[in-house]
Amino acid sequence: MAKASIVRALHDDPEFSELFTFYLMERTIRVQEDLVDQLLNSTEKRLARLLLILANYGKEDRPDFRSQTTTSRRHQTRPATEAAYS
Repeated sequence: MAKASIVRALHDDPEFSELFTFYLMERTIRVQEDLVDQLLNSTEKRLARLLLILANYGKEDRPDFRSQTTTSRRHQTRPATEAAYS
């Protein structure tokens, strides 16, 4: 999609805007978790984590980005990420 059409869709369609924001938040959290995982865990632990993630691929429901689960997950990730950058 072209940038202009995405911007227009974000402004015109609140549902699309919410889904897109949710996607970006989840992706950012995954990238932070992967970075912390890479910095702090051994190769074997990283492989085990990846296999567990792949085993559950497509099986879990998408939580509402405002839900308590996602919020608590974000707060659990933040201190580990901050420690990695210290």
